[in-house]
Amino acid sequence: GEPASAWRADDWRELDEYLYGCDLYNHAYWWEAHEAWEALWRAAPLESIERHYLQGLIQISAAQLKLFVGDVRGVERLMVSSAGHLACVPDEFMGLAVREFKESAQAYLLARLALRPPSHDAHAYPYICLSNPAS
Repeated sequence: GEPASAWRADDWRELDEYLYGCDLYNHAYWWEAHEAWEALWRAAPLESIERHYLQGLIQISAAQLKLFVGDVRGVERLMVSSAGHLACVPDEFMGLAVREFKESAQAYLLARLALRPPSHDAHAYPYICLSNPAS
């Protein structure tokens, strides 16, 4: 996507790319979610919490896509990497309960990997639930 201009985590309620990415992810448009977030990721300062956070979300989204296509090794690699990025982020960040989301995403991916073939389950899926995005 187009590079975003500088942005602040506190303004997440007005960050269209962020909110759109969350919506796309929730509707299982993982590649498109990754693209929406990547513009913000590119505009975030190196080694910033914002950059780690978005990298973690992007990798969880990519892991969902890898699961869907049956790339077990890809899912495992992305789970480890995303957990490392999200470990740098506060428990509550940009409207998301980060630790809770990370744990539910990991549990979901592990449970789905145990199946042959691995598959997506919209009922058990870890959705991104933002706190009160309208306010």
